Amino acid sequence: MEQKKQSKIKRRLLHSGITVLVLLAVLAVNIGFTVLSERQLLRLDMSGASYNEISDESRAMLDRLDAEENNITIYFLADADELRSTYLDYSNTYYKNLGYDATSSLWGMKYVYDIALEFANAYDFISVKHLHLTKNAKELEAFRSTVGTTLTKQDVIIDNYTCEKDENGNDVLDENGEPVMHHNFRIVKRDTFFVFDSDSSYVYGFQGDLRFTASILSLAGANPTVYFVTGHGEPVGDYTAGEFSSAGDYGEAQELRDLFFDAGFTTKKIDLTKESETLFNDESARILVIYGPETDYAGDAAAASGGVNEIAMIRHFLVQEDHHLMAFLDDTAQPLTNLESYLYDYWGVTFEDALIKDSGKNSLSDDGKSFLGVYETDEYSVGINLTDQLTGLDSQPRAAFANARPLTLDPNFVQSIGYSEMFAKLVSGAVFLAPEGTSLVATDGTALSEEDQSGAILAALTYESLTNDDNEQVATYVFTCGGTGFASNELLGSNSYANRDVLYYTMRLMSRDTVPFEIDFKVMDNEGLDDITDTEAITWTVILCSLIPAGSLVIGTVVFIKRRHS
Repeated sequence: MEQKKQSKIKRRLLHSGITVLVLLAVLAVNIGFTVLSERQLLRLDMSGASYNEISDESRAMLDRLDAEENNITIYFLADADELRSTYLDYSNTYYKNLGYDATSSLWGMKYVYDIALEFANAYDFISVKHLHLTKNAKELEAFRSTVGTTLTKQDVIIDNYTCEKDENGNDVLDENGEPVMHHNFRIVKRDTFFVFDSDSSYVYGFQGDLRFTASILSLAGANPTVYFVTGHGEPVGDYTAGEFSSAGDYGEAQELRDLFFDAGFTTKKIDLTKESETLFNDESARILVIYGPETDYAGDAAAASGGVNEIAMIRHFLVQEDHHLMAFLDDTAQPLTNLESYLYDYWGVTFEDALIKDSGKNSLSDDGKSFLGVYETDEYSVGINLTDQLTGLDSQPRAAFANARPLTLDPNFVQSIGYSEMFAKLVSGAVFLAPEGTSLVATDGTALSEEDQSGAILAALTYESLTNDDNEQVATYVFTCGGTGFASNELLGSNSYANRDVLYYTMRLMSRDTVPFEIDFKVMDNEGLDDITDTEAITWTVILCSLIPAGSLVIGTVVFIKRRHS
């Protein structure tokens, strides 16, 4: 009797031990699956759609990049465990208009994070890192180029921290012989990784492969070049042929030059009468800057006498794809007839021979020639593309102007209600307007008109729609401002005004990303089991309904036989 009791206790202990071992095995399997999943070694996608897969098209383009010349870092602003939360998986019930999704959640970031890790696994020059919005605030300052730059956990920063190169491909060194390094980066918003239905805002596609590849290609390519035009008394420092952005003095445009550099551009000075071949042979040339000329540009008369037609050169430069212009024209003693005629004839902008004086609450100086401008609020104006991120802030930073000339736009090209961009080649719009309490004065301060100049245009944006050789719609942008004061060292160097922000957004607008159009997005509209193919359905039926029960049957049979023979 006692022996049977002991045998029964042993069996119970054995059964309990087996139960504990099974539970431990299940726990170990779960931990193993988690580790493998976190290390991107385990994939299971029943629908067959590989959202985190790098396409062959992407690999073909990225394989051509020089790994030694590029150092791409993909920064996420949330912790890894937050990004991997299963709650944040794709759900086709998401709509852009849902406030909690748009502002607070990390919906969809798991897919973005997964494919970012794939890029890092595939290429040695790409890495993934995490920066905390609070703990790493100092490091994040390098990516806050404007006061309007607001970073959230839904943002992804793609950065290429490299040394600037000269035209021969050599490292540019500073005065101490150290390499000139800078962050060339893109801040990519979460929603740009997904494709939305234009009518319902319904999510139906994921384009992480395309978005990362496009950004990396744009950052790894040669830095676009900005040319400051000289030869007409411009206050941009002494001119030296082929001068690079780390060399020389840019005078009253130093802060503007530095802002270009921070935005990832190379800057040079150019005399159009001496270096026409340089301008047109430079494939990296992107923007011409006309900053405060005191004498006019040469036109048809110069060409007729055997000279260089600078106006024709500018016109020829701007008809090429991805070429743009910024023009800051002061009210000068000598009329800028050729230059101003060109800006009106081709871009519909007239510079008035007068200055705006503010006698009201927006004045910043005793003479009223420095004042705060007003944002254009017309939602149909093309100019609000440069300010909408600022006007959307709870506390809007104001832009300051000094010695500003009012502009007049050709009404034939001003966008308004009912205006159809589809049929327009040229579109103009105001960016900033004069405030109430302003009047017109001459350069010496003599009153020209007491009429209120409220609403007079201070800065404008014009674009021309073009079709390139690949039958793609592209645009040439021209930013015009009535005076150099808006981009002066004094105002750009101050954090009190929005001037820096607006010019930064203008530069970004004029720096179109390289987009590999052949990369397709992954359709996410239907991921249910009813949408997989018949072959996939049969395969998963066999796995779930045959293999697992079969395994259980084998184990049960073995146990049964052993018990029969024990």
